[in-house]
Amino acid sequence: MKKNKIASLFTLLAIVSVAFIFTACPGKDTTPPHVYLKGPNPYYITLNDNYIEYGFNTYDNRDDSTALTIEIDNPIDTLEEDYLTVDGHDYFLGVGATVEVGEYIVTYTITDTEGNKTVVERNVSVSNSLEKYARVYNVVKENLTNPQISYEPYELEIEYHDNLNNRLWFPKFSNFDFYNINVYVDIVGDSIFIPLQTFPDDNNYLVEGIDDANNGFAGIFNRSNYRFEINYTASSASTQAQEYHEILTKQ
Repeated sequence: MKKNKIASLFTLLAIVSVAFIFTACPGKDTTPPHVYLKGPNPYYITLNDNYIEYGFNTYDNRDDSTALTIEIDNPIDTLEEDYLTVDGHDYFLGVGATVEVGEYIVTYTITDTEGNKTVVERNVSVSNSLEKYARVYNVVKENLTNPQISYEPYELEIEYHDNLNNRLWFPKFSNFDFYNINVYVDIVGDSIFIPLQTFPDDNNYLVEGIDDANNGFAGIFNRSNYRFEINYTASSASTQAQEYHEILTKQ
């Protein structure tokens, strides 16, 4: 009976010792941090607006936030100075402005001291606000300088600009014979501007919106029915300046 009591005492001590060891030496941490993105996801931005990093909240079962390793991979192209040079001109946009349309993924990788990591993504879309007007149009053209000259209607596929918001490209502008001139136009409200543009490789063509104030005003844009109405002058090394009128309507 006495031996049994001693054996029982040793058994109890062994159990207590094992429990103490497990309590004092917890198991390996295999739990990754919890991460919650702040702000919108997906995140839609108008081209030339600033990208705002909304950040995230994180929680780890053992480490505080200061012990976590944080990596952010942001492929969005933003301006590092105030001006962006496009088409030979400097445009003031300000530091941090987005300067490239596209679909992007911003990746956040958070790792704790045991090497457990969590990866979350934010989908970001940067778009030109005129992107929906990039399509094929039917064009009716007339010569205001020489009304007796007639032109067949033609098609023009407009493109949006990758770097400047509210700017569109008119590839093969005006359907000039033998020349493929890409003219850009700026839309401000319902006004269309065609700044003076020169094409030395295409018979020295010059194109500009007709405007007494000399700022390139060319006409009116109707957003509700996708209709452009423009007046412009064009000349080349072999032709004198002539005034044209065009109406573009979507197909």
